[in-house]
Amino acid sequence: GLGEHPGGQAPVTIDILNNVRVIVYLMHEDIAFLQYLEENLKNPVKRLYPLHLGRAEDLVVFESIEPVDLIVTTRNADFEHFFWVPEEPYLPPGVPFDFSRIDGLLYRVPVFWELRDGSRNFHYVLAKLNDGRFREVTFLFDTRFGLRGLPVFFARYGGGRNV
Repeated sequence: GLGEHPGGQAPVTIDILNNVRVIVYLMHEDIAFLQYLEENLKNPVKRLYPLHLGRAEDLVVFESIEPVDLIVTTRNADFEHFFWVPEEPYLPPGVPFDFSRIDGLLYRVPVFWELRDGSRNFHYVLAKLNDGRFREVTFLFDTRFGLRGLPVFFARYGGGRNV
């Protein structure tokens, strides 16, 4: 019942996200590396193109880049946001974590790639995409967002490196 273009073409539709807010947490044992990263994000003089998410027109605009204090907590909550929860999150030594208590779809998330013999070799982290509902799960917690706060999950990636 839809009208067609005389040449047999149909209009192309593209989903567009408007007013998206993405919060990214970075952790590294070398503070100098984090400072280097921050400087290059704030002053990208070596980049040819603006930083973007996905398509080139999805430009990144930083609200703030700042250190954050996180606490360890265990709670039942519905945070009403989606979270990637890695199978082996970084938590301080001795803090228990049970991946089987996390609800969500299981994915192999690509985190790094390296060029090998002319093609990209991807490295993955096993993670679940969770809808924000947690039951008795221990995680790092950002209290800057009031009583609700936000859980933070750093992935432990091979050789003790964290992403």
